[in-house]
Amino acid sequence: MLIKTKGVIPKTELLDKLKEYTTDYTKFKIYDLEKKILKKTIYPFYEKQDQKLLTKNNLVMKNVKRETRVFKPEIYEFLEDHGLLPLAVTLNKSLGSHFNLDKAKTNFGESLKLFAGGKSYLDKEDIMDDYYSRYSTLDLIELTELFKTNHSNTKLSEANLELKKKELMEIMKKEGISEIKAEIGTLRIVSTYELDINFIFDALSGKKEIFLKDTGADSYEIIILPDNKKAILPASFKFFEEKTLSDYAKGTPIEKSNFITKGAYNKLVKQNYYGVNFEIEVNPMEFFKQCKVSFGKVEILVEQGLLDEIELEKYIIKEPEHIEFFEVLTEASAEKRKEIFDQKMLKKSQTFDFLPVSSNPFDEIELEDFSF
Repeated sequence: MLIKTKGVIPKTELLDKLKEYTTDYTKFKIYDLEKKILKKTIYPFYEKQDQKLLTKNNLVMKNVKRETRVFKPEIYEFLEDHGLLPLAVTLNKSLGSHFNLDKAKTNFGESLKLFAGGKSYLDKEDIMDDYYSRYSTLDLIELTELFKTNHSNTKLSEANLELKKKELMEIMKKEGISEIKAEIGTLRIVSTYELDINFIFDALSGKKEIFLKDTGADSYEIIILPDNKKAILPASFKFFEEKTLSDYAKGTPIEKSNFITKGAYNKLVKQNYYGVNFEIEVNPMEFFKQCKVSFGKVEILVEQGLLDEIELEKYIIKEPEHIEFFEVLTEASAEKRKEIFDQKMLKKSQTFDFLPVSSNPFDEIELEDFSF
């Protein structure tokens, strides 16, 4: 079940806490499988009736229909013209391979993350088949009672799991263990951080790699990545940062590339290319254009009156509405969701300025305006 990590043998306290976490994690996953079967067995009762919503035993059942929305590429220029692009994108941490974001990192922390490796130690099919054989003959009242029980168990299990995760991480840190393996997968302490958007305006630089090959004639064949630009230039040629190609050739060689595969890197090395890193200043907007525009953030800008919704529609591609999934909610959850939606619509409507309207629409009409 468990192996030692980095030569450190886990102590009894850690093993006990790991066992508790594994038990709670297993319960949580089984509750999730049970919920899927409950929704599957409830759905036929929903299909038999004609209403969009089926309410029974303090539960609300419905098909969730959504339309697929995609921003057109021109959305970036539109938002940039309005000075709102930085406020509309989700900062993409994966772009750290193309941009130096180290100085932008803030609010550092740690969390315990489970890496399951895409495998499940539970036999999901057997568990779900067992639930289905027990639930498929029940009536709607019985199923809704089971669903409410499952809902409560899931919430409690999730809270217990988070508590056990924090306790387990504290023990791992105390014992000097950053990674531990169990039957559910590998638990690893990872660093967390946020990106400070202000830094991106002040000191953003783009990561580049230059691969050089000495031609023997006081010149170099060079390849610039990720631009994939190639050239043959004299060794005295001044490149970025006022350095010559000879200066770059004296730099510390990279052992792998951020922009090409390991195989492609090895091929260049065999061809006597020498790779080094360098950085250049970049326009912050070039970074933001590599980030994904968030519908949620754009909707907030519309609510604040900073973007015109009708004008925005020109930059959105919509596909026909389709049923995405079947949903079962408690009435309390459904009501809470409705309140949030209503508040959102109210706030949205308050961003528009309306002209005053006369109490009698005919008050300002003069007879001479008409020909009889």
